[in-house]
Amino acid sequence: MAQSIMLGGLAINKAVLVYGLGFLLAYLILRKQDRQLLSLLSYMILITLFFYRFGGFFFDPGMYLKNPLLFLQANGGTREWVTGLLAAMMYVMVMKKRHSFGIGKLADIAAVGFFIITFVKNLFFPIFGDKTSLPWGISINDGTQSYHPINLYYCLLILILAFILWKRHDAFGNGRYFTNLMFY
Repeated sequence: MAQSIMLGGLAINKAVLVYGLGFLLAYLILRKQDRQLLSLLSYMILITLFFYRFGGFFFDPGMYLKNPLLFLQANGGTREWVTGLLAAMMYVMVMKKRHSFGIGKLADIAAVGFFIITFVKNLFFPIFGDKTSLPWGISINDGTQSYHPINLYYCLLILILAFILWKRHDAFGNGRYFTNLMFY
């Protein structure tokens, strides 16, 4: 499976497109919640994506100063992703002191968004496990051997967890959704 889509001379990473679709779905579902917190969550996402895309400049500025066109090809890795998450967390701490809001509600919004993004990612990116003779096995190349569709198992698990959380009737905004996400 190709990792990017070519649009003219621009290569767009499929994972970024899927995460973008997940963020959009999460935003559409959560937009009826507190607008201030949703705005804060949106800025957190933008900060994280900015560092993911351009974080290499902070770690190796000389390379980008020698050839500024590398910014168009910049793509991050784990180091840039973690840096973006840390920067987003610092932003939340600054905004929490500036505006009084409950961190539990933000954590719950992030948990619901994480569920949606993870579901969308696993729906579109197949992960194959061991060989199987079960009828729901997926054949990859020649059709003679089937493999476990692990990504669909993840999707099923996410749906089950979301259903359990929904049936528990926990109040949204006290951090219980986030806590349950962490421990399930």
